[in-house]
This record gives sequence, structure tokens and C-alpha cells, in this order.
Amino acid sequence: MGRCVIHASAYNYPHRVTDGYGGSYPRFAADNVISVFFRAAESSPTLEPRINRPWRTGSDRRVRQTHALTLTREQFRDAYDAHHRALDSPVGMVFDETLHQVLPALGVGATGCCFYRVAPPISISSATRALAQLTLQELRTVTTLSGLVSLIESNTQTEFGADILEMLYNLRNIAIHGALDFLQERDNAAARAGYDLLDSLIRNVRERW
Repeated sequence: MGRCVIHASAYNYPHRVTDGYGGSYPRFAADNVISVFFRAAESSPTLEPRINRPWRTGSDRRVRQTHALTLTREQFRDAYDAHHRALDSPVGMVFDETLHQVLPALGVGATGCCFYRVAPPISISSATRALAQLTLQELRTVTTLSGLVSLIESNTQTEFGADILEMLYNLRNIAIHGALDFLQERDNAAARAGYDLLDSLIRNVRERW
């Protein structure tokens, strides 16, 4: 009798933000070129110190402000747990929307593990706005989510497209002027991720515009 060796199996994991953490995680974990680039940028010892976010001190003020940031898997779970506590509260138990559904009411959009500023849609209901505020109260209590809270509470606005271009330009500057160390693994990863993102943007312009 011959042996049957299973090399891989398909796992039909749901991809619906309305299903809560289990349905949203595949979207968060998607390694799209934008997420990979911002995650690599935040890990680069040369590029990361230059990122100029409105709420942090010590960054290079010659660099334009950006808001986009990434969350780790643990931070994403912390955010969903905070949202669950909001739903489980006496005031929040009348709601049923997930974290991804209330984030736009807080002025936050998401692609993969990357979170950024958006203008809250006018069509958002008062109930969603109320749940969003309850969620924000819980997010404020979690130390690991200070960056996400700062993103939500920032008084300045930058568009996500502008954040992407500024980060790419930031990378270009340190690559051209010699500060980026291509022999440093995390610097090299940021450079490679930036190339992949730029290549994707150019292809998109060429094929769709």
C-alpha cells in the first residue's frame, strides 16, 4: 500500500470584517506591497528615526509629517480585545459592529497591517460614531496601542497617498546620499520593499491610467 504525502492543504479562512477578529485577521495579515514597505521602514535603523509623525519627538523635522503606521499581530489582537471590551460594556452591549467597521468613524483606514488617516464618511450612523468613541476609550487604556491612539487623536491631516510618496522619497534620500547601509539586513529589506512598492505604483499608472 502506497503512502500519501500531503504537501499543502487549502484552508478556507473567512475574509469578512463583519465576522470580527477571525474574519478580519486575513485582511490584516495580507502581505500587500504597502504593508510590507511600511513595516520594513519602521524596522530600518536608518529610515525609522527620520519618520516625522506629529506626535513623536526627536524625528527629522526636515522630513514632512506622515501618519501611516503599522501594527504587529499582537497589537492588532490588543485592539480587537479593546473593542470587545467596549461591546461588552453596559453601554456598548447594544452594538454589534466590529473594529474594522468603526475605525472609519475615528478617521482611520486600513490596508493590511498599515493604518492611516481618512476623512470620516458622512454616511456613518450616530450609533457607529457612539461605538467608535467607546472603542477609543478602551484603546487609550492599552499601552501597546499608544501609536494607534496618537494616530486617531492627531489634529493634523495627511492623505495616505502623500504618506506613501513621502516615505518613498525619504528612502530615496538616505539611499542616494549614502546613509542607508545595504549590508545591514533591515536597511536592505526597506530598500527592497520600497523598490517593490514603487514598481507596483508605476505598473498601476502604466496599465490603468
